[in-house]
Amino acid sequence: MESAVYSQYPDAEISEIDDYVTGMPTKFPDDEWDIWGAEFIQGAPEVYPIKMYQEFEHKFGELETQFKDPMASLMDLCSSLNEGEQLWIQFIVIPTGFDWIKESDKEVDKILGKAVKQEGWLTRFVTWLGEISEYLFAIWKDVKPVETRPLSMMELTPKKKKQIEAIQMKSAKLGFGFKMRVVYIAKKELINRSKVVSGLVGWVKQFAALDLNNLKPDMSLTATKTAYFSKDSRMVIKKNSLMQNYMHRSGLGRPAGIMNIEELATLWHFPLESNVKAPFIQKAPGRKADAPSSLPIFEETTTKSLPPDIFRNLDSGNKETVQKTEINDNDLFWVEDSGSSSAQKIENKKNEPPAGLPFV
Repeated sequence: MESAVYSQYPDAEISEIDDYVTGMPTKFPDDEWDIWGAEFIQGAPEVYPIKMYQEFEHKFGELETQFKDPMASLMDLCSSLNEGEQLWIQFIVIPTGFDWIKESDKEVDKILGKAVKQEGWLTRFVTWLGEISEYLFAIWKDVKPVETRPLSMMELTPKKKKQIEAIQMKSAKLGFGFKMRVVYIAKKELINRSKVVSGLVGWVKQFAALDLNNLKPDMSLTATKTAYFSKDSRMVIKKNSLMQNYMHRSGLGRPAGIMNIEELATLWHFPLESNVKAPFIQKAPGRKADAPSSLPIFEETTTKSLPPDIFRNLDSGNKETVQKTEINDNDLFWVEDSGSSSAQKIENKKNEPPAGLPFV
């Protein structure tokens, strides 16, 4: 994952942090906190794609503003939360095989009116009985059965033609099992379900293609909403189940749908700064990075210590005294005789040409 991120975003910084769900209540009802949540499911068969990022691009304006980032509304919703409110969104992406592509082909055949091969002996038997009964009824009524033939692409309506193209484009890219969970948890005196739920559903509706597919909250099974009998006890069960599944990143709940890599990238990506201007959403204030490769490098002069036996002065008592002095290669230095008040000035002429060198 780090290699994948750094390859596309070399200036990114990845840090390991504690799990953000730690420290929150795990069982409800709770004296201080309350939650709302649900899983979001696909509204149509999984072979149909949702509205993807290409349809958020506009050809007017500056280049950096042509893409109307759908993440902007979500970031604005998050920036409106107060202290004591948290909004969690979880995407579970599960590697899967290629069996779902066969379902795509079956859906295309169904749109074209081709005979779809039924699987299982019981299904085939029921289909055979239905065909026999229709044939006998047609004979009894003296009605000739109508022969149907598959439609060609030229005979399809624009909607069906678009559906076939979208299904085939989706099946041409790598697919994953997909599950989306949302939890809004807040203190009881601050919780504002209507604001968060409406904003969240509005964000998800951006990806709805009414003639293809869309995402919607699963109100019947996983959403923390009940009606009719035993409402309170069933509500508690739903809240605890949703919280446990979220904390453990569990695959329980609704069966995972199928989304390809384009759909996943449309749903979640790094927000574009030129489009996402939520007032309270900020990037990390600092980052770690190496110096740029184009930075000029200069070799600094180093301070060296004189060897103890370079300069030796003999005093009147034939006693050898040595003073260690640190010098710079390009400066002057002094060596003093401890037995005399005179000082000897020595000039460093390192790397200088000889004085009597002829010049041409």
